[in-house]
Amino acid sequence: MITYNIIKEMIEKHSAIEDLAIESRQRVYVHLRSVYYKLCHTFHPEFRQQDCVEAIGKLNHATVIYHLADFDNLFNHHTFDYRNLYHDLHFNLSKIYKNETIRLVKPVTSWSKFKLMHMIEDKNRKIDSQRATIHKLKKDIKTYKTSV
Repeated sequence: MITYNIIKEMIEKHSAIEDLAIESRQRVYVHLRSVYYKLCHTFHPEFRQQDCVEAIGKLNHATVIYHLADFDNLFNHHTFDYRNLYHDLHFNLSKIYKNETIRLVKPVTSWSKFKLMHMIEDKNRKIDSQRATIHKLKKDIKTYKTSV
């Protein structure tokens, strides 16, 4: 079974750091912890945020929430140096995961998430535009009623 510690050890083995649990705000640690949380979320069969943070010595599950929300932005940013590491670990964990026959995970590709996010942004812009139009029409109705 894939555990939080297995994922942690794989990241430490394939990166330049000795311990992912070191409290540091250096970019390398922050980015690697993001990779860790994303892999835990994807591959741990009974993912719990609190267990995930406790495995690397953190206390607050909000850390996981933040990193999961921020991962896609980080991953698609040109300065993210750990894209290849993430893909390699994802591939290796996929093989382990499939061999265990717990369940099959079909990760959403970055491109499909990117397209989906743009579609959502476009819809939100249209909604905002429609709300502005409604607000203007309501204002026009009030103006018309006061003039009559």
